[in-house]
Amino acid sequence: MKKSYKTYYKAKGKTYLEEVERTLFQKPYSLSKVLLLHIGVGLFKLLYIVSGIQNLDFEEAQYWTWSKHLDIWYYSKPPMVAYLNWFSTWLFGVHEWSVRINAVVLSVLTAVAVYYLALELYKSARLAFYASVILLFFPGFVYTSIYFTTDAPLVLFWVLSWLFFWKAIKAENGIKYWLLTALFVGLGLLSKYALLFFYPISFLYLWLYHKEKLKQPGYYLCVVLSLLFLLPFVIWNMKHQWVGVGHLARLSGFLQTSPTFTIQKIFARQMEFLGGQLAFNLPILFLLLFWRKYRWARVISQEADRFLLFQLTFIFLVFFGLAFFKRVNINWLLFAYVPIYIVVARILISKPIYKGIQISFLILAFLFALFFFQPALTLLDIPLSRVMSGKVDPNKKLQGWPNLALVAEANLDFLNVESPLIFSESYRVASELSFYMKGNPDVYTLPIPSRRKHQFDIWGIPAKDVRTSGAALLVTTKPMDSYGWESTAGNMIHKDSLTLYYKNHPIGTYYFYLLNDFYKVKGIDARLNRY
Repeated sequence: MKKSYKTYYKAKGKTYLEEVERTLFQKPYSLSKVLLLHIGVGLFKLLYIVSGIQNLDFEEAQYWTWSKHLDIWYYSKPPMVAYLNWFSTWLFGVHEWSVRINAVVLSVLTAVAVYYLALELYKSARLAFYASVILLFFPGFVYTSIYFTTDAPLVLFWVLSWLFFWKAIKAENGIKYWLLTALFVGLGLLSKYALLFFYPISFLYLWLYHKEKLKQPGYYLCVVLSLLFLLPFVIWNMKHQWVGVGHLARLSGFLQTSPTFTIQKIFARQMEFLGGQLAFNLPILFLLLFWRKYRWARVISQEADRFLLFQLTFIFLVFFGLAFFKRVNINWLLFAYVPIYIVVARILISKPIYKGIQISFLILAFLFALFFFQPALTLLDIPLSRVMSGKVDPNKKLQGWPNLALVAEANLDFLNVESPLIFSESYRVASELSFYMKGNPDVYTLPIPSRRKHQFDIWGIPAKDVRTSGAALLVTTKPMDSYGWESTAGNMIHKDSLTLYYKNHPIGTYYFYLLNDFYKVKGIDARLNRY
């Protein structure tokens, strides 16, 4: 009879756990080295975040506002990001770093999950080590490891879901792995709707390659249990006239009333989509230059390769097709690439890493650092900061929000009201003001015709408080009269404006209006009544 690993290790005078610990933490490509590397890089990222050189993105600020109003679900996204924000800011207080520390911690956990997935697929600690290390060179992973959006927990649970799915299909009696798969798929569904891709991909994969698993109850138990995590979605939508379902339908293009099929529009959407995917995966583009030396087709031959590529191929084709009908955000596929980096690492270590590859990765690291540290280079007035103008530098949306909040606070000094109401027509402005103003006040958004609905519309505007308080501060991205709002004579206490600059380029002008009787502003009162 074949001895078990535990029996073998005991016979050698070592316990099973001691041998596992030696394997994972003492070998050259051990998990401890992966942890040391990613924790070290994470601490560097955290130091940069603490410096305050990059403010919160408006999406990060919006998700933080959700944590002030905890709910079982939200209009556009599941609640995981709000729960994590609530916990971190409860623990450390409201700061930029206490929001983004979630992204840093989740990135370390994702690196560990990738290590274990590679180890399970290929039984190679060396490959698992390099698969985890190579994450640091991919812009998509770096993005999710610094900026705390719904993509950060999604990537982690996506990798863990497929790790235990693989274990389940390889085990003779894999019921415990099916249960763990259900758990992580469910947690992924609480992070972002993209985890719904798990169901068609997993079913097709089993139907094509492991039909015997479809004759067993484990997979179906996994599907049913994981779908139970969507019960809050159903309950919340029942209470809110199914607005969340409508949002999903519009996002996927099903409720698009007049899709544009002109050649120019389709070409522009596809170029944005394909260009964005290349930008997120530049190391793969560099690797393509050396495809003859690495002979990809010969290297990618195992079932594990097929398992990883199958996931990405399915998702890529879905979004590629969707891009013919509507604009696809480039980050929507970000989660699907992380497992594929294991295949990239496998190709790289299949042969000696050529000098050309080393130089290419060094160039990539330099270019990415040059892009990411543009705000710091600008602050220090280093010439390299001028390689991108303020008009095209994406970092511009991470600048100036504390200044906007300071001007808003200065304007409030004109009001002799203990708790004045603050409004904006933009949820982005409302989120940033709420985060950066002293005391983190609630900031409400006014409904504007033709704009898309968001979570602030679900919360509504306290019309009774408006009538009681009267005086309020209105902060807009356009002059008030451009929306058809008119203040009566004597009702305007004070007005002001602020233009924010980045690299000497204007990145936004904002208008401040202090109103004595906000409810009586022409054009606004009727809109308040709808809540």
